[in-house]
Amino acid sequence: MNRWTSLGSGLLAVFLLTTRSLAAQDPAPVPAPADDAALTRPDSRSEWSLEITSSGGLDGRGNGGFTLTSAGVLTCSLPKKCSGPIDVPAPIHGLVVAANLPPATRIPGNNPFVLLPAAAGVCMDCVMTTLLLRIRDSNGLEWTYSLSWDPTTLSSIPSDFKKIFQAAAELAK
Repeated sequence: MNRWTSLGSGLLAVFLLTTRSLAAQDPAPVPAPADDAALTRPDSRSEWSLEITSSGGLDGRGNGGFTLTSAGVLTCSLPKKCSGPIDVPAPIHGLVVAANLPPATRIPGNNPFVLLPAAAGVCMDCVMTTLLLRIRDSNGLEWTYSLSWDPTTLSSIPSDFKKIFQAAAELAK
């Protein structure tokens, strides 16, 4: 038996022991409504946050980002400088409420996370923008919708998300 085979056998033994140990523990079940798995979209959108980040570009740092909440908190990250309470314009709130959200596959007891795939970009030095829209529904579940794009793939993102991004980006200028 060589050194790599021995190492692999040892790691397998540790994995099996850990798995048995975890299986022996009886975690408390997460309470969930009976129809929890049937939910595919949030039933309420009155409480939300929008986080925009960027990365890449020639220096790899992106061009900053910001977070906007339905409660009127706007916080920017460098190089942008903005923060403080604002009145969230009704059009942005309306865009979030009216957005055509893709359905999520719900796993009972977990908050839903929807990753919207982007078209493959061809630009290696472009700034990559990522949008995270988090919506808390009436049951307290946090629904997260995530999508990323660069200037060459901006046209591939769903129009409702593009409108939300553009309206919020105007506030963070």
